[in-house]
Amino acid sequence: MPLPLTVTSSLSYLDTVTVTKVADVIRLLPQKSSPLDVIPVSLLKLSTDIMSPLIARLANLSFKDGVFPFRYKAARVTPLLKKPNLSPHEPANYRPISNLCTFSKILEKLVLSWLQPHVMKSANYCKFQSTYRKGHSTETALLKVVNDIQRAAGNGQCTALLALDISSAFDAVDHSTLTDRARTVFGIHDVALDWLRSFVTERTQQIAIGSEKSAMFPCASGVPQGSVLGPILFGMYVSPIGDVISQHNVQYHQYADDMQLWGD
Repeated sequence: MPLPLTVTSSLSYLDTVTVTKVADVIRLLPQKSSPLDVIPVSLLKLSTDIMSPLIARLANLSFKDGVFPFRYKAARVTPLLKKPNLSPHEPANYRPISNLCTFSKILEKLVLSWLQPHVMKSANYCKFQSTYRKGHSTETALLKVVNDIQRAAGNGQCTALLALDISSAFDAVDHSTLTDRARTVFGIHDVALDWLRSFVTERTQQIAIGSEKSAMFPCASGVPQGSVLGPILFGMYVSPIGDVISQHNVQYHQYADDMQLWGD
């Protein structure tokens, strides 16, 4: 059985943000606008001095009340062919691209600046999860796996590697399990937990193809695709997997929903 979890630090509130911090986030935004944006990113950047105080006030009210603005919970999903030579008549050939409004991304980036350091310093975050960890990337994850296999080969051992990719992983996250894990495993509670719960729940999405749009559909599960916080929330959600695997003398490495298992 895995050892009982020990929560060494807590996060109960989200700090007040300054106008300067919001302005820095706006200036670092990529130029591409979302189809849900009322203001193009290029214009938002040109009017940073005007918009920063307004967005800072919005953010601080959101963080104080533990409520993510409902109007920013909508996603516009555009199906794009995975490869140009695939048949456009086969639904499986499409990759759904989810877009959120830029104001949502700004709020998420502000929260990430507190959430990421808190989660990364927790001993309960899987040490072999490379997502959102400084100095870790897909390259370092690959190097770790290849190095272990090469070392085993040098010792005359044969390695069996199993590569797993969880189907629709980000869409399958149970909201109550995620928030419970944030509280019991990572010590997030009170208003900070209320905000995370508000962020992932009561979301909707709409499919758009050209000028045609579907009705809005509720998202009963999952973390928002295309969001800033989605990967780290998913990493928190799957953090106990490492405790299960380590009991079976199998080595592993994770990058978001990709996992490699290997043994000699």
